[in-house]
Amino acid sequence: SIGVTGAACDLFGHQCPSELERERVWEINDWLAEHPAVTMWCAIDDLDLGALSNFVLTDFRTGISDENVQQARAFFAQQ
Repeated sequence: SIGVTGAACDLFGHQCPSELERERVWEINDWLAEHPAVTMWCAIDDLDLGALSNFVLTDFRTGISDENVQQARAFFAQQ
């Protein structure tokens, strides 16, 4: 029998969604650390970046919705 080593999504040269999510969160946190003057922000993405405090998850099939816009506006109202 032949086995597969590593994540199945690596077989075709693509990153797994969880890897993309971790990388995206790191990139955003890194950018924010380099720009301390930025105090109001909101990340909007179709990847689950729930590790971020100001995040709105969109549906990859439909894109940003009116509800997503209202969620993002709520972050700015709180800040």
